Amino acid sequence: MPGIDLAMKHPITDFPQDWSELLGVPRGTPVRVVDSDVSTVATLADRVLEVGGPDPFVLHLEPQSYYDKYIDIRMYEGNGRLTKRHRMCVHTCVLLLDRAAWGRGNTGQYRDKSPLGGCAIDFRYEVLKVWELPSQKLLSSGVGVLPLAPVSKVSKSEIPDLVKRMAQRFRQEVPRAIEAELWTATFVLVGLRYNQAFAQTVLQGVRDIMRESSTYQLIVDEGRSAGLAEGLAKGLAKARAEDILRIGTKRLGKPTRKTRETVLSIRDEARLDDLLDRILDVESWRQLLGE
Repeated sequence: MPGIDLAMKHPITDFPQDWSELLGVPRGTPVRVVDSDVSTVATLADRVLEVGGPDPFVLHLEPQSYYDKYIDIRMYEGNGRLTKRHRMCVHTCVLLLDRAAWGRGNTGQYRDKSPLGGCAIDFRYEVLKVWELPSQKLLSSGVGVLPLAPVSKVSKSEIPDLVKRMAQRFRQEVPRAIEAELWTATFVLVGLRYNQAFAQTVLQGVRDIMRESSTYQLIVDEGRSAGLAEGLAKGLAKARAEDILRIGTKRLGKPTRKTRETVLSIRDEARLDDLLDRILDVESWRQLLGE
């Protein structure tokens, strides 16, 4: 589901202490969001927090909603760059938001060694499977992690009551603008596990609040832009296919119904360009289409 990176931004950056406590940092320990710009590589650190106290360290949170067989290497690379940037120990935690993100590649460590000896890697990172977290633990945690509750260890039938309890806490503990962002994150996360119709139904009562969220508006715009781009691409492909049929009719004769349907079904731009380039050099529709 699109928008997962956008959706997770506010819950983490607005409530960094809630997330550090979820991972075992003692309550009351100072935590702040720090610059995570490691853009010298394609793999960016999603959310980076600095945990204070007598033994300060950097907490790197990586929300993951899909399976990545190279995630061990990605986390090793990102951890190294963050260590260099912040000059302190970096604790990397991958938040697996959906079962679809879990697989053999999520080992929690990256190990390698040189056949020459004297050079070895043994990097380890934490893997948190959200669907194994007890919902009661999340409900008793800070509001920043509450959007995870509907995709935690909970049955589908329990979600409506869970949402009511979340709504009560949001109303009591956060301003409406922040509540809108938290509900948007909840909506996106529920959509990972269940179909969108269920997500819309179970969160029907908070849809008006979600519409006030800047994240919600960005996701809607992103989806609309993607739809427009897809529609434009289809329109251009259809126009090119019709050019082939028009020129081909003059050069090769009227195409059969099957031939017409075949040409109109082509969406690959390179293939359409090739057909246009060759249409004056062939003697039949069959030869043009390589049949």
